[in-house]
Amino acid sequence: ISEGVRRPLSVSTDLIGVVAMRAAFLLDRLAALGEPIDRAGTGKLVEVYPAPALGTWGINAVGYKSSAGAARLPELLAEVERRLGRLDLDARQRALAESDHNSFDALVCSLVARSSALGLTAGPPAELANRAVREGWIHIPTNPLSDLMNGG
Repeated sequence: ISEGVRRPLSVSTDLIGVVAMRAAFLLDRLAALGEPIDRAGTGKLVEVYPAPALGTWGINAVGYKSSAGAARLPELLAEVERRLGRLDLDARQRALAESDHNSFDALVCSLVARSSALGLTAGPPAELANRAVREGWIHIPTNPLSDLMNGG
């Protein structure tokens, strides 16, 4: 490959595959440090997916990751803030969340993690619990965003 030209990722490592590989690496590192790993999300770690969480909260985020849809990020951030009741971001953090979907996603994921810590996400049903511990479970919030400000 000539200099300056990137080799394309294989289809198996495109988009979500890269995220899964990074997550596996981090989980492995944490396990090596003695952290218990429960992929079902009952421990310190929880698997989240921003788009379904936003939908659960009544926020239509379809297409915000496209270049055209990125123009909606300020509107989406304002809606999250309105439903939450307050959002303490400094100017740099706000600018990032309004201009970069990865930063906006990180914010949404942190809100889902808070929901999980408060017991306000849908965990795996009993019949899938053993499988979820091995394979993972995406936690979806069961609460309005405003509950996060009230401590659940």
